[in-house]
This record gives sequence, structure tokens and C-alpha cells, in this order.
Amino acid sequence: MTATQPRPTLAENIRATRIAAGLTQEVAADTIGIRQSYLSALERGDRTPSMDMLKRVAVALETTPSKLLEDT
Repeated sequence: MTATQPRPTLAENIRATRIAAGLTQEVAADTIGIRQSYLSALERGDRTPSMDMLKRVAVALETTPSKLLEDT
């Protein structure tokens, strides 16, 4: 990563992990047990998940909360 590249955010990591898993927002949201609009807000960075919600998202995306929080 160079100094001019932005660091990935939690929102970007959630989106990238969902896409890598081959899931649509609708399917991922259903798996998590939330509305698609809430998942969309998480992926845009408009909402910040609670720790419990972060765990639920991570489980649904078959990853860990720490991976979603990583600066890559």
C-alpha cells in the first residue's frame, strides 16, 4: 500500500468478503437475519455494527470479526 492509497474500511471489507463468497446482499442479509437495506448501509459505511452484529456478519460470511476489521 502506498501513501496515496486509501486504507480499506470495515465497510469495504464486509462488501469485498461478501462478494468473494459469491453472495448477493439479499442472500447475505437473509443469512445474517437482517434487512438488505441495513447490510447495504453497513457496506456504504453509513451504519456501524455493534460487536454482536459484527460477529453475526462474520459468521454468515465465513470469516472472523478480526478479518473484517483488518487493514489490508
